[in-house]
Amino acid sequence: MVHKQTKQQFQGYNINNTNVKSEFNIFNSCYNNFDLIVEYTDTTTDRALNLNSSSNNFSKIESVSVYKESIEEIIYAVKGKFEVTYKKADNTLIPVKGDYKTFIYVLK
Repeated sequence: MVHKQTKQQFQGYNINNTNVKSEFNIFNSCYNNFDLIVEYTDTTTDRALNLNSSSNNFSKIESVSVYKESIEEIIYAVKGKFEVTYKKADNTLIPVKGDYKTFIYVLK
């Protein structure tokens, strides 16, 4: 899950403005708070699959709460669910869905 690293950048997050992407590029700054990176590798070919762009791929954040706070950082607990569809080279569609619970560390 992508997020801004400092409190100043992180504040004002919008949990309704999230995207799902199939790969993370450290040099790309065009991510929003809570964009979800979901990668899937076809074990028969050992190749990463791309998301099917015509499917309704989504990530739904259900809750964000402060878990713990210190003088250096704030730890948020994030809970949500996602549904995505991958497309193999032979046009076979692979639906994947799941839940996530994760912590996000934000510097003050």
